[in-house]
Amino acid sequence: MKTIHRLHYFLLVLFSGITLQSCEEADTVLSNPVSTPATVQFVSTNIGLSELATATEVTLQLSHPAPAAGTITININLENENDFTSQPAVEDGRIILPVAVGQLQVKFILTPTDNNLYTGNRNLLFTIGSVTTGLLIGTEKSLHVTIFENEQPNLVNFEATEGSLQEQFTEGMIVTLGLSLQAVDAGEVELELVNATGLYGTYFTTEPEAINGKITMPVAAGTSSLPIKFIPVNNLTLNGHREFVVRIIDASGSVMKGDMLELNITLIDDELAGKPKSYETGAGEWKTKRVYEYNESGQIARIHVEQNSLSWTETYHYDENNLLKKITKWTTDETIFKRDNQNRITRSEESREGVMKKYSIYSYDQAGNIGEVAVFHRQPTGEFVMSNLFVYLYYSNSNTVFKKLIYYPLPGDEYALIQEETFEYLASNYTQNPFPMVDILPGVNSQPLYPSKYTLSRDGKVYTYYLSYEFNPVGYPVSRTIGSREATRYQYY
Repeated sequence: MKTIHRLHYFLLVLFSGITLQSCEEADTVLSNPVSTPATVQFVSTNIGLSELATATEVTLQLSHPAPAAGTITININLENENDFTSQPAVEDGRIILPVAVGQLQVKFILTPTDNNLYTGNRNLLFTIGSVTTGLLIGTEKSLHVTIFENEQPNLVNFEATEGSLQEQFTEGMIVTLGLSLQAVDAGEVELELVNATGLYGTYFTTEPEAINGKITMPVAAGTSSLPIKFIPVNNLTLNGHREFVVRIIDASGSVMKGDMLELNITLIDDELAGKPKSYETGAGEWKTKRVYEYNESGQIARIHVEQNSLSWTETYHYDENNLLKKITKWTTDETIFKRDNQNRITRSEESREGVMKKYSIYSYDQAGNIGEVAVFHRQPTGEFVMSNLFVYLYYSNSNTVFKKLIYYPLPGDEYALIQEETFEYLASNYTQNPFPMVDILPGVNSQPLYPSKYTLSRDGKVYTYYLSYEFNPVGYPVSRTIGSREATRYQYY
């Protein structure tokens, strides 16, 4: 019986020990649970803020209380570090956020910067770059922030697209770049001179000065326009009109580029300005056009001719005294001029491929005008025979042709009148006629007045034509009409 009681007591003690040990182990498990990392991610992945917005909280959510203290590192991709401020502050492009044990949310403060400048909307990207032990990076690991601009853009533009710089006006020309708003802060505009190589410093300069083809113009706060001065270099030679472009290539600080970014400037050579450039005349299917180019001395250098379906260029050549010595056409034709001791042309010779085909003899009246031109053509035998004799009669008070007579030579030094042309003119208070109808010799204007009536007698018939003109503001003709048949247009440099 005692043995049974002892066994029962032993079993009871053993069971109690096991039970006590199990309870102790359970207490140990409850006080030291196995750690589970918490996932961290942004609550919102896109935020839009006005530039005027106040401090804004940005929240990161943990999936459950943080099992351990640590940090979250936010990497920042930004266009300008001055676009915002934050708490904690940004250091080396990162924000370090502390995490306490048991914390479910982590926050930082974002405040946009109002810079009073128009810089457009700015984009910021915040990305969870790394976390410490006990944390995991979730799927929503990036936050895109747009800071919306609240200012209007201050655009810089040229106020005109074209300008003319007159060579003789040495005081220069001021061109204005306009700003759409008054500048609230400092800025800078950069200009580029295009197609100005060889022109700058020789034909014009600028204020501010161009360096390597570029002009830098500072913008001060309160500025609403930017002046730039173009100064021509006046010379005594005919260099021709030149063109170049001024282009806005950059604007920074308080200003931005607008849409009128180019100014085309023409350098007007005063030695060339107003000279005849071209005329085009025609009636029905017949048409002739002549375009003039000039050398540095202001003399004709070339004439480009279009006549119906044909075209050619006449090139003028001068001697060391700037006197016309010959005219070449194509590669085969040339006309040479011979002069007397008064430097008057008395003979011209026209050749083709080195063989003279025609020559003309010029005679002068007592007033120094060309009175007669006898024209001789080469015959198949090689001899030259007079083909026509032209006689010119002038008004004594104007050296202007009033009659042109054409004779055909007959045997025995006799001549037959085959054509007669008579001219009447407008009053002499007009400018000198730059495009005479009667063209006897290059460089000789036999009609300084404007014909108003033209009478042609030929083959026993008389034809009368009335001429009318349209003049430009400086007094040069821009058009001429003869009845309803022939129309002529004139252009000038």
